[in-house]
Amino acid sequence: MVETRSFQDLATATSFDTTGELFAIGMSAARRGDPRMAEMARSELARRAGPGAPGGTGHRALDVAVMEKELAALLAVTAGRGQEAVARMQEAVVLERQLPPPLGLPRPIKPASELCGEILLELGRPREAAAAFERALQRAPNRSLALLGLARASAPAGDCASARGHYRRFLANWSRADPELPELKEARRERATQ
Repeated sequence: MVETRSFQDLATATSFDTTGELFAIGMSAARRGDPRMAEMARSELARRAGPGAPGGTGHRALDVAVMEKELAALLAVTAGRGQEAVARMQEAVVLERQLPPPLGLPRPIKPASELCGEILLELGRPREAAAAFERALQRAPNRSLALLGLARASAPAGDCASARGHYRRFLANWSRADPELPELKEARRERATQ
C-alpha cells in the first residue's frame, strides 16, 4: 500500500501487529482524510519508539521514530499546517540519516526524504521538493518513486530536460509493469510533452 498508494485498500484495517502495518494503516488513514485513525497509529508508533519499548533501541527504534514523524507530517499537511509538516519531515530526515542505507526494501518503509519531497511538491515548493528527491536517490539510487517525484518536481522548477531524463529512467525501471498504471501513463505523457 505504501508503494502503490492504494490508500482505500486499508480503509477498514485496524490490525497493528507490526510497525510496518501500523505505519501503512496510519498513512492510508491520513491520505483518506481519517485523522482519528492516523493519530491512533502515530500515537502507537510513538509508544513503540519510546524508551523501554520492545525494540526501543538501535536501528529499529530509529525506524519507528522516523515513521512516527512521517505520520505527524502527514497529519499536519492534511490539516493545512504545511510549515509544521515540513518541520516534522526535516526531523524524520535527520533521524533517517543515522540509519545505514537499506539493502533491498526501503528502511523505514517509506523513505523520509522521498516523503518530504512529496509533501513539498503538494505544498507547491518544487525546487525544495527536487532537492529532497535528490537526497532520497543518494540513499537509494534509482528508486522508482524518488525518480518519479524528481521528474514531477523538475518541470515546475524550470528544468524540463531533467524532468524528461528522470521520466525516462522511471519508465526503464517500470518497463515490465502494467502499462495501464497511472504513473506509467503520466510518465509517457509528460516525457512526450516536455
